[in-house]
Amino acid sequence: MNIFILGGTGLIGRAVATVLAVDGHQVTGLARTTQAIKTLRNNNINPLAGDLRIPTEWLDTAQSYDAFIQCAATWDDDMADVDLAITHRIIESSKHRTTPLRVLYTGGCWLFGKTGDNIAVDTDHRPGFKPFDWMLRSADLLMSAPCISAAIIHPAMVYDGVQGAMARYHTSAANGEAIEIWGDANTRWPLIHANDLGRAYSHIAPRLDLTGHINASTEIGIPAHQIAGKIAKVSGSANPHVVRPARSVIQQFGPAAAGPMLDQQMASPRLRAIGWKPHHTFM
Repeated sequence: MNIFILGGTGLIGRAVATVLAVDGHQVTGLARTTQAIKTLRNNNINPLAGDLRIPTEWLDTAQSYDAFIQCAATWDDDMADVDLAITHRIIESSKHRTTPLRVLYTGGCWLFGKTGDNIAVDTDHRPGFKPFDWMLRSADLLMSAPCISAAIIHPAMVYDGVQGAMARYHTSAANGEAIEIWGDANTRWPLIHANDLGRAYSHIAPRLDLTGHINASTEIGIPAHQIAGKIAKVSGSANPHVVRPARSVIQQFGPAAAGPMLDQQMASPRLRAIGWKPHHTFM
């Protein structure tokens, strides 16, 4: 397939684009800077210069591909507006296609909200975390568009070595500091390695019959204190973890910081049913 990807230099997007290229797909990624162009080329991804905030510059070109993957975000105050603008533009330009445009849109586990002892599955997504509820608006728009075949992929907490969801833990442990757990040491995180997530996208992309919500989780839910304990042990740190009150965290970092403090468990029955098998486990 000829595939266009947004966010191809981020943790998720880079893994997705790299796996797709290794699996024989022709992949092009949007690049805003010269460094992004270099990064994409180093991973055998064709760069297309453009700015996420100005889709009129590049979206017509993106429409000529077999599939469109959205893994990008501005991570700024305009994040929701930019995402929804791209979504509307994709839908509008797809109206003239003779074959459906395959769209893989990246959501996330936080959209479940707090699951506690329940294990969330693919059909359970709902507005459960207000700072990112706009993702479900984009998802609904894409799934209802007649000329789009949309799969909404919801990754668990993504990690890759010392990057991703556990980066802060790794940094503290490497510096010999106590790992700071936010909110509650028993908060559970569903986990997936970035490379396993990339393979999930590669499994899903060619399957136009696979639409709707699809979870991507390797481990259903691991308590934060166990994650911190393993990282400290591997790093040779003797310092125990410390727990920082949720209120203090949100006061400093804002409402989105509540995401890592959601106690969650998540399974991936649809993904496993199509033959996807993870290669990495954390614990």
